[in-house]
Amino acid sequence: MRYFSFILTLFTCFFANAQQVNGIVYNSIAAIENIKIVNLNTKKFTVSNKKGQFTIPAKVNDTLHFSSIFYHEQTLIINASHTNDTLVIELKKINNELEEVVLKEKHMPKLATIEEVETNLHNQLLEDIKNNPHLYGNLNDGGIDFIQVFNMIGKLFKNKNKQQPIQYATYEELISTFENSKILDQFFFKNTLKIQNHQQDLFIQYIEASYIDSKLLQPEKEVYLIEYLVQSAKEFNAIVKAYKEKD
Repeated sequence: MRYFSFILTLFTCFFANAQQVNGIVYNSIAAIENIKIVNLNTKKFTVSNKKGQFTIPAKVNDTLHFSSIFYHEQTLIINASHTNDTLVIELKKINNELEEVVLKEKHMPKLATIEEVETNLHNQLLEDIKNNPHLYGNLNDGGIDFIQVFNMIGKLFKNKNKQQPIQYATYEELISTFENSKILDQFFFKNTLKIQNHQQDLFIQYIEASYIDSKLLQPEKEVYLIEYLVQSAKEFNAIVKAYKEKD
């Protein structure tokens, strides 16, 4: 009898730890997708689908955290009834209303006239030619090589307007990000992105080929990276499915 009680207790603990919690997330109008749901106890993670549905491993007393950049965050502590029923979570949308802006009359500085600008530029050029004659080429009959001067001025403006190029993430950087993340783990790839083990390396190459901005790999940008990966996984899986059907 004691042995039977021990086995019963063991099975009870096992199934309690292996429970899946199902639910649906909606706002005041309809179900909402791409809501991030995190089990704060186990760090397991998933997102809601197009119908607002989600499934996540959780047991009694675990805390689920619901979040999105468009909705107010919400937490829920799992009790016994939650493991048997479908959770229904309502999120409140964030109203990004701008505060009223009161325009006040501001004193505007007096703008320089064309003559003043030309005079200042002329004086600056003469001073620079005096201090750095080697930068302005040969002087013919006391004159200035104005073509070279204008070219130098043009380069000055071009340098000011030049933007920093986008740094795209490399395959190695993507691998490092996934290995060091507590959320972007195997559970995330298999259950959220629907990417199986034998396809994960190909999917990462697909992400690299899409020229993802390396700024998304920063820890504070992880929410945006997750949204990018979810969308990319849909496209990747659609391509794989179409290829299999073709064969």
